[in-house]
Amino acid sequence: MTASSRPHGTLCARCFDALQTTLSRLPRLYAEAEQALSPAGAPSLLRVSGTSRTEALPVRSQAVEARSALMAVLSSWSALVADERRVGAPDREVREMVAFLRRHLEWLARHPALHELLGELEESVALAGRCVQPGQSRQVSVGACREPECAGNLVAHMRSGGAAAASEIRCDSDPAHRWAPHEWHAFIPRAACPV
Repeated sequence: MTASSRPHGTLCARCFDALQTTLSRLPRLYAEAEQALSPAGAPSLLRVSGTSRTEALPVRSQAVEARSALMAVLSSWSALVADERRVGAPDREVREMVAFLRRHLEWLARHPALHELLGELEESVALAGRCVQPGQSRQVSVGACREPECAGNLVAHMRSGGAAAASEIRCDSDPAHRWAPHEWHAFIPRAACPV
């Protein structure tokens, strides 16, 4: 077995690779959410507490929430790894926490709370994706999950406005089961062969 085809704990090799890829995307998403805080266009209008007027504040609450969610996921999982493995925790900086989690990914892949990590990552990445790639999205049911022994259903999440990078097919049971648009050909039913 090659290193890339070897299963990692409770994750298959493809899901392990997907988790690595997701972690690698977090610093960029965090930075893009920061850019969304001060958009070039008109700022959000918020009513300032204690006043009778509405003031323009250069803040997009969704970007603030996305950055907070990403930081919370990375901080809590870095703390868990540091505590349970009795190693020094990284600084509370996104790139350092991502690098730390990647170094301990084989251990995390066998952790009993792995599915909680996957769910939290999925939620925070989706939130960040919505603020850095705004646009309407559409969801289409695809059918049963293609992963062995998975009882989940697949849903295609498609974004409008040419944001194909944000589109994917995901399992509603295991967020690590996902396919990018260039892999969707596998879901097109084959024509029945004549007998």
